[in-house]
Amino acid sequence: MRTEPTARDALDDARREILAARDAAEHGDQERRSQYARSAIDSAATTLLDPSASQPEVVAARFFLHEGLALDGRPNSCGADSIHTDEELKALSDDQQAWLRDYLRTQRERQPVRASYDISCGR
Repeated sequence: MRTEPTARDALDDARREILAARDAAEHGDQERRSQYARSAIDSAATTLLDPSASQPEVVAARFFLHEGLALDGRPNSCGADSIHTDEELKALSDDQQAWLRDYLRTQRERQPVRASYDISCGR
């Protein structure tokens, strides 16, 4: 019996897919890069739509959605310009910001792919 992923499961999937999309981009595989980026977008959206997602998980999902849209490489990605993660980050408590930075750290250990969007986390 299959169950729906939790917000955290979907968030973890988005992080893995972003890393896979970056790896594909580094190896010049544009098709796989787009496929992984779209999968990351789907997983991030799953977290965003989950009413049980915590506020830091929602902000993390927006970071992954933002990077997924950048990695996908399709022009005029709908909504990409309305994602303001730095503002959302500032609205979190100090403990929530620390959790988010720790959670995103593993995603950032590798050099980001050149993207048309800024994927920074207040640094």
